[in-house]
Amino acid sequence: MVRTSLGIKTRNWSGKIVKVKGISERKRGVASKEEALTIRSALVMAKNAGWTNIEVQIDCKGVVDEINTGNVQDNSIEIVLEDIGNLRQDFECCRFSFVPGARNGCIHIS
Repeated sequence: MVRTSLGIKTRNWSGKIVKVKGISERKRGVASKEEALTIRSALVMAKNAGWTNIEVQIDCKGVVDEINTGNVQDNSIEIVLEDIGNLRQDFECCRFSFVPGARNGCIHIS
């Protein structure tokens, strides 16, 4: 077992942080699956907050590509990606973009 952590940081239109969420678990984590689970959690959090226009920035290019194209290469996350697609419909605008880890700011600060 290893320790896996997920972090969600939300900003408003001016860049001000408005909500932060972190979860740490002990399990065998696979990066793409952990990223997909984090994205799903972020969408649920945004939906529950009543937000209608969101952009999700992720540092896992493969997952971003699978979400944006619908071309799932990793069968182990297929159901989670389906959930993300369904949740995406609950927003007026919901974009997913790749942001390299080095530009992803405090997410990678220990």
